[in-house]
Amino acid sequence: MKKIFSAILSAVLTVVSCAGITSFAENTYSLGDCNSDGIIDAKDATDILVYYSASSTGEETDWTDAQISAGDIDESGQVDSKDASIALAYYSYTSTHNVYKDIYEYLELTKEFKALYSVNETVSDDGMYLDIEWSSEDEAEGYEITAIHSFCNEDYIYGSNELFNTDVKTTNGMAHISLPKIKLENTNYHKYESWSLPNIDYISIEMKPYQIRDGEKFYQASQYSSLDPYNITFMQQAKKSHDDIPVYNEQGETPYLSWTSYVSANDKKILAEFEKEHFTNESTFERIMYMKQWITENLTYASDPDDWNEIVNVSYVDATINHKKGQCIQYNGTLAAYAAYKGYDVKLIQGWVKGTTDWQHFWAVIEFDNGVEFELNLAL
Repeated sequence: MKKIFSAILSAVLTVVSCAGITSFAENTYSLGDCNSDGIIDAKDATDILVYYSASSTGEETDWTDAQISAGDIDESGQVDSKDASIALAYYSYTSTHNVYKDIYEYLELTKEFKALYSVNETVSDDGMYLDIEWSSEDEAEGYEITAIHSFCNEDYIYGSNELFNTDVKTTNGMAHISLPKIKLENTNYHKYESWSLPNIDYISIEMKPYQIRDGEKFYQASQYSSLDPYNITFMQQAKKSHDDIPVYNEQGETPYLSWTSYVSANDKKILAEFEKEHFTNESTFERIMYMKQWITENLTYASDPDDWNEIVNVSYVDATINHKKGQCIQYNGTLAAYAAYKGYDVKLIQGWVKGTTDWQHFWAVIEFDNGVEFELNLAL
């Protein structure tokens, strides 16, 4: 009888060993099983974190060399939070899958792969497509790509909407994605004081790489990038260069068309020369905002009669760029002329300085197809 029992026990231990499960012998540790209870679970992850915390601060621990070896799941030479994360992930996997895999099979199944090296993102000339390109050495079989348009003030994000969510299966490291028209949420927020724009609207792009292993997706950590929705909106909305700029009087209760301003051939020549001198590959939005800043920094306000007489009979563009003098109508009239020159529907508003009804002011507004209005307002 003793011989039969011994044979059965030996067979059981052999099967357990072949399955990769830890032996139940006291103080016998296998990879990931730091407390020698025969399973890898959240308790092992906690033990690993406790050991890592103590060893990081120089405290002595009662872990044996065998425990330390068991806790170093990724075989990096040290027991740390990464090992705890692997233990938890493995525990979650074994708890939710019907097919058993030991820790070695799991590590092989979830091993890292190369993904998203040298990412380059460009928007098509019309702003309708996003092209993403990355290294051909990439080993991912696909990417789950999500773009979120968020808007915030200086303190917190107060809203967002998903622009697209797509699964790109690729072997050549490229994606061509259709972009929806983007509605700017903060067009009434005017704090553009330099090339460094405030973080008002932004597009966050998440790219989640995966490989198909054992019939399911195994992911690596997501990588993020961002795009400027103002640039995309301006590219999408631009039409043909045109000459007419309606001027609306909003000083009374009912706005009305007061007159129409025009961009002359000479104005277009001046604007073209300004572009040649100041720009290389900047987007239209960046160019308009640069001109706004350039006017702020380079012009003299024509409050003196001699200054005003110098520019009273020349165009807004000529007064601003060549004479470097003007008042609000010259400043904002030039911005409106440049917007029309670049193909945008733009109008000038004749109104009042905010809070008054006797101090006249002019400003420009770009009108987009989706009903959004973007205000260009130099109140100098």
